[in-house]
Amino acid sequence: MKRLALVLLAASCAQVGPVLYRTPCGVQVRALIPDGGWPADWSEQRLRDAETEALAAYRTHTRNGFDANACAKLANWNLYPYPTPTWRDPYGRKVAGVTNCSKGLSIIGSDDPRRNALAHEFAHAIQRCAPPQPPVDDGLDSDHADWNRDGINDAIEALYVAGQVYRSAASVRDAGQPVHALPSDWPEVLR
Repeated sequence: MKRLALVLLAASCAQVGPVLYRTPCGVQVRALIPDGGWPADWSEQRLRDAETEALAAYRTHTRNGFDANACAKLANWNLYPYPTPTWRDPYGRKVAGVTNCSKGLSIIGSDDPRRNALAHEFAHAIQRCAPPQPPVDDGLDSDHADWNRDGINDAIEALYVAGQVYRSAASVRDAGQPVHALPSDWPEVLR
């Protein structure tokens, strides 16, 4: 626990985590793993592959211009691995990823990025957490307002059917609370 506290304190005093590498679209993959090591499945090649597969799925399945300049919209986005595949957010929900657009970052569970919430969280990043609305598609919340009509869920589902995406219940809004609250044990500067 002391180690976690020291990592969090250090991270809150400076830029959070060094950039280890950039994906082809320019996503900055950063190192900040509280009380743990770098996920074995997060190799540079796997992240490149996951980004390429997600962009291909967006091109194939999305409508209304969602994929236009998607790669450019990911440039300089910050991506952090979480030390476990899933965790409980401050509202008690099991999540595999969260995105904070005001901070320009996503935190994703430690599973292979070709199977985790990367495509879902990248969709939030591409839309800068502001999907076109109204209307809100039936069965969705305002954070995912157009994801059915514009084919974003189809793209993510296609990756899932191909065995590449971890299915998460993070899309369900609980009592009006934000879906993508950051983990409570992460530095305040990331929230």
